[in-house]
Amino acid sequence: MTDWHELSRTLFLAYLALFTSSLVFFAIRRPATPERVKKYNFAVRWLGRWMYWYQAPVIRAMDAAGLNANGVTFLGLGLTAVAAAFAGYGHIGLAGIVLVLANWCDLLDGELARRQGTVHPAGAFLDSNLDRLSEVILFGGLAAGMPGTSGRFWAFAALSTSLLVSYARARGEGLGVDCPKGGFERPHRMLVLMFTLLGGTLASREQAMFAAEMACAVIALGAGYTAVQRMVVLYGILRRREPTPTPTTAPKPQQKPARSPLAPRAGESP
Repeated sequence: MTDWHELSRTLFLAYLALFTSSLVFFAIRRPATPERVKKYNFAVRWLGRWMYWYQAPVIRAMDAAGLNANGVTFLGLGLTAVAAAFAGYGHIGLAGIVLVLANWCDLLDGELARRQGTVHPAGAFLDSNLDRLSEVILFGGLAAGMPGTSGRFWAFAALSTSLLVSYARARGEGLGVDCPKGGFERPHRMLVLMFTLLGGTLASREQAMFAAEMACAVIALGAGYTAVQRMVVLYGILRRREPTPTPTTAPKPQQKPARSPLAPRAGESP
């Protein structure tokens, strides 16, 4: 019988060794920060900078093998489904291991499209929709694996608020309003989940499940705050753009002049 917990721990230690060795070369090379990650805070910006540098050889290998960006996008969705299945069966550590690879594909597809010159609106539309689908699958798997009602509640809340964050942005941009930057966006949500689930490789099953529940609670609260903030800001911008109504005075109905009491009635002789 496979010892899933021991397997996840072994894979995590291999991840850790690979990551540590890459940091040495990263510090030596000191690559520039890509424009696409400069808008994020320090932690996400630093990790994104490392990821873009680390994945450059992989991008070249994928391009040489004839892979395209859409194929990598679907690969990421498939890996997310595998991570969700592991989470549903309570293998939190393995879910974290696979989720790292799934989110890596989310970076690889965009870079591969830029390298191949295939950055098109259709690809961006597909990528955005599959990102939402991957969150539905992932939080659904977490909810299925939670042992108690509170865990399922927080997983459902994390999913709902995450979708609201994305919808507020999409709806605002569809109405011609730039969404305010910052908040608990998808990179932040995925980082919280990845590091929490990876930590499950070093804890007991019960501790790992509790940590996953707490991660869902943090995501639900953070994404909920971000969604409400975006709604308020975008609504305010749209209200200020509305033309100010000018009151119109309706014309008064013409009144017949009052008849003098001395004037003769119609048909009467004066």
